[in-house]
Amino acid sequence: MPRAVIRVIFAVPLQPPDEYFSYSGGRSNDRDVIEPRIVCPNLCGRSYKRMEHLKRHISYECGVEPKYKCHVCQRKFVYNFSMKKHMGLVHKEMMTTRP
Repeated sequence: MPRAVIRVIFAVPLQPPDEYFSYSGGRSNDRDVIEPRIVCPNLCGRSYKRMEHLKRHISYECGVEPKYKCHVCQRKFVYNFSMKKHMGLVHKEMMTTRP
């Protein structure tokens, strides 16, 4: 169940009266802050909050040919764990049958 948030708006005396600040108390204030995102320089349309995520994207995903391939359906994957997950979900019956 969502927690009720009470917002109190008050004027700051040292600033013009048309500038107000919002105070909600609690952690919901974090959602009101819009963090700038780092856009991929390769113009692929992706953006990230953290530089390390952008670096990973550029190194392994953006414009890089996937190096893992499913031996059953030939689908390609960037990450080995993605291929293993695919094998377990799509080709599960092939992995569980024994001769």
